[in-house]
Amino acid sequence: GRFDHLLCIPAMSFLVLSLRQFGRETESRPATKRGGES
Repeated sequence: GRFDHLLCIPAMSFLVLSLRQFGRETESRPATKRGGES
């Protein structure tokens, strides 16, 4: 109910920050896992 959106805000911000950091890691090392995926 009320606590759901209260927990959703920090959860979304955490996901965005983790995705940004993950993107930076893939950019610094593009041949690590992208070659295996494609």
